[in-house]
Amino acid sequence: MICTRPASLTESDNVSGDVTETYIQIVTSGGRRIPVHANILASASTVFESLIDRPRKHRSSEKSIPILGVPCDAVEVFVGFLYSGKYTEEDIEKHGIHLLALSHVYLIPQLKSRCTKALIERLTIDNVIDALQLARLCDAPDLYLKCMKLVSNSFKAVEETEGWKFLQNHDPFLELEILQFIDETESRRKKIRRKRKEQSIYFELSEAMDCLEHICTEGCINVGPFDKEPMKNRAPCNKFSTCQGLQLSIQHFVNCKKRINEGCVRCKRMWQLFKLHASICESPGSSCRVPLCRRFKMRGGEEMKNKKEEIRWELLVKKVVLAKATSSLLLPKRKRVEEESTTEIAKAYSLLSLATNFPNLNLSATVDCCPWDGILCDDKRDRVIRLSIPERGLWGAIPSSLQNLTSLSFLNLSYNFLSGPLPDGLFSSFNNLHTIDLSYNRLSGYLPDTLPSTLQLLDFSSNQFNGRTQTASLQSLHSLIAFNISNNNFTGSIPPSICRASPALVVLDFSLNDFTGNIPQGFGACSNLQILSLGFNSLTGEIPTDINGVLYLQHLLLPGNSLTGEIRENITNLTNLRSLILFGNMLSGSIPHSIGKLSMLEKLELHINRLNGTLPLSLMNCTKLQLLNLRVNSLGGRLSDFDFSNFTQLSILDFGKNQFSRVLPKSLFSCKSLTAIRLATNKLDGEISPSILELSSLSFLSLSNNTFRNITQALNILSSHEKPTTLILSKNIFNETLPAAGISGFLNLQIMGLGDCKLFGQFPIWMMSLTNLQVFDLSQNNINGVIPGWIQTLPNLFYLDLSNNSLSGGFPVELTRLPALASQQVLDQVNTSYLELPVFVAPQNASYLRYNQLSTLPALRCT
Repeated sequence: MICTRPASLTESDNVSGDVTETYIQIVTSGGRRIPVHANILASASTVFESLIDRPRKHRSSEKSIPILGVPCDAVEVFVGFLYSGKYTEEDIEKHGIHLLALSHVYLIPQLKSRCTKALIERLTIDNVIDALQLARLCDAPDLYLKCMKLVSNSFKAVEETEGWKFLQNHDPFLELEILQFIDETESRRKKIRRKRKEQSIYFELSEAMDCLEHICTEGCINVGPFDKEPMKNRAPCNKFSTCQGLQLSIQHFVNCKKRINEGCVRCKRMWQLFKLHASICESPGSSCRVPLCRRFKMRGGEEMKNKKEEIRWELLVKKVVLAKATSSLLLPKRKRVEEESTTEIAKAYSLLSLATNFPNLNLSATVDCCPWDGILCDDKRDRVIRLSIPERGLWGAIPSSLQNLTSLSFLNLSYNFLSGPLPDGLFSSFNNLHTIDLSYNRLSGYLPDTLPSTLQLLDFSSNQFNGRTQTASLQSLHSLIAFNISNNNFTGSIPPSICRASPALVVLDFSLNDFTGNIPQGFGACSNLQILSLGFNSLTGEIPTDINGVLYLQHLLLPGNSLTGEIRENITNLTNLRSLILFGNMLSGSIPHSIGKLSMLEKLELHINRLNGTLPLSLMNCTKLQLLNLRVNSLGGRLSDFDFSNFTQLSILDFGKNQFSRVLPKSLFSCKSLTAIRLATNKLDGEISPSILELSSLSFLSLSNNTFRNITQALNILSSHEKPTTLILSKNIFNETLPAAGISGFLNLQIMGLGDCKLFGQFPIWMMSLTNLQVFDLSQNNINGVIPGWIQTLPNLFYLDLSNNSLSGGFPVELTRLPALASQQVLDQVNTSYLELPVFVAPQNASYLRYNQLSTLPALRCT
């Protein structure tokens, strides 16, 4: 099928007027081809420019750019935007997620900004987890922040969604991230409420001091100094809200007979106000007009019963003084005197630059910065030791004045929109700093040359830092525990000496960068290391042997590289290992025979490698396995020889595209926790046993491209299972007759694949009861007769492939009224549907053309 250019494109788009201008073809997932001007693509995106300039393998071949994995209509809207810079609200409603992904991949910042804003406006409880995952993948921190806030504010409702359940099973790191965010948000809210309540009390006392001075110096309606008559005919005083009440308290204090023996509570409070005034009064000698001031000044702290009471009183006085100073700063008619001081509280004026640079902070212009949200001072309240202001929507560069806070021990500016390079020498003046978290911003430039030797945690992940990691800057970090620079643009080799310099490391994450070369020896010096993540770089060579000596290691994550060689037997020395994730490499040889020593293993992901041999029998000892993925290797042997019965916690099993043979093992049906099984593209045969019904939680089953038999029995058995949502039997059960009736059940089935089975018969009438069916593939069979019009009664069906059959008659007009294709509401529900395992529409591209969500499947086909 050939797509024409979008309607928004006209010949006037040819800016040069040259009718022979070069066209290239954009190829979409549905096989459509969109002709586009090469110069338009090149000017819109540097990514397209490099793809266009890349030499072709054959000079005569047509230039094309594949854009796969998204609907053709979304690609058309994307191309239309490149030409016109416009899209409709309907476009963003239907394809906003895909457009954001395309704008990120092909570096179209204008489209990315608009899509992000549109998705934020459309956030709901049901789609927030989808949007959150997309925001992480597409580096959209503003969308990420909004999603996090929505999850935090409506966590109970989000917890009930399908997206959250999928997240728990497939992305525990993001789940932990969300829970930490919620915990920190709640702690911050409690701290704000506590601080505000505390500060309001000090402001009231400060106002009472000003009011007392006003009454005793200027006089008011009922009370005044001894040499002035009260102004009884004057209107009520509105200078202070407490003035009238304080005058009444003073009158009561003068006339009360119980005050001498401290028998009156009201008089006792008034006594304390006079004493508090004397403690903050700066008037010399007897010049102060407030009663008892001189007396309290002369007696000092003699009335204090103990040292503890004296300390509490001094703290109260100090807070009231600071509140009074704050009030003076907020009154423009009063003169303010700013005196320089060597103390950190004076240096904290540099924090006011944060209020200037980052107005979202809403920091109050107070002398004392200690009550500010996100600020923590030491016990003496004269030094700032903690600055924690994550996810505040902060934009712009980090101010260089930050380095004036020399006593800082904790710095967290994560999940904001900070950009640009770090100020020169930003961390050179810190002698106590143990935590730096600048993750999830847009910071760029190089890793700082100088880092504090006291540093324990450094997190620069999910930014735009680049360059090489300088070994010199890491040499002094002897106390470092966690080092995370993942998801940046760092290049060069992994620094080999990091473990020698920082032997206390527990977490080390270099993933999602552009590191090259071999993984260096030296990680064995990190004897406390628990997480080592080097995935999704361009690393080559073998897995270094000294990693196998890090006995506390729990998570070894090296996926998405070009590692070669074998997985050596001594990797089984890592007996505390919980995750061994090595997929997407070029590892060869067999799975270690002694892998059963890893008895704590929960995730084993070795898919998309070049492994061979059989399943080691010792693997049966890994009884805590929850995920076992060996897809796309050359493993073989009789699957029935392996005993699966010990895998009581196994949830996902993927052995697709290997060479396993014979029948399905009976022991597999004892894995009661299984929710997804893929055994596609192997050499399995026989019939599907009724024992499969014992897997009561099974919802995903893919047995395609094998040689199973008896389609009628298979459908009768599987249709009586209540849970399955995905059933793929394509390229199986060859040359049998598809039962036209007599099948009942499949109550929750959403995806059914029976393609390329060479089945005979007519279109099955039992499909009428599959009201939840969304995807049905019956292509490349020998089905005859007409396409029934009742298909349009299936409320959720949006993908139907009947190509390459022996069907007759015309195209039923009823199919144009399929509810899922006519109702946006139904399509929105499709978009939130998850697959337990990805579906591969083209098995020969098993590692590339994968679909994790129903909404990303190609368009309906009935050709």
